[in-house]
Amino acid sequence: MNQKFERIARHLYQRKYRTAPGDWTTLYCAHFVCRLKVKSRVIPLGSDESLAKDELKKIEARDVERDGKSESFTLLNGRTNTRRLTT
Repeated sequence: MNQKFERIARHLYQRKYRTAPGDWTTLYCAHFVCRLKVKSRVIPLGSDESLAKDELKKIEARDVERDGKSESFTLLNGRTNTRRLTT
């Protein structure tokens, strides 16, 4: 399968791939690193760019509202975040 990932915005990635009949399909997803388990997370956002951006804003807003003083998600740059939570 021939596929390409392209960064569109902070946390937002576009995945393009060729299907068996030869058509190109585009899907959008969000890439985050979980602060608790320090693992990468990929959240599918659909095939429409404007709806994907709206959904990403909702996800980021939920993270800020969760505990008012938390940092935003850590961006995945091909390396893992090694910070651990302390009690």
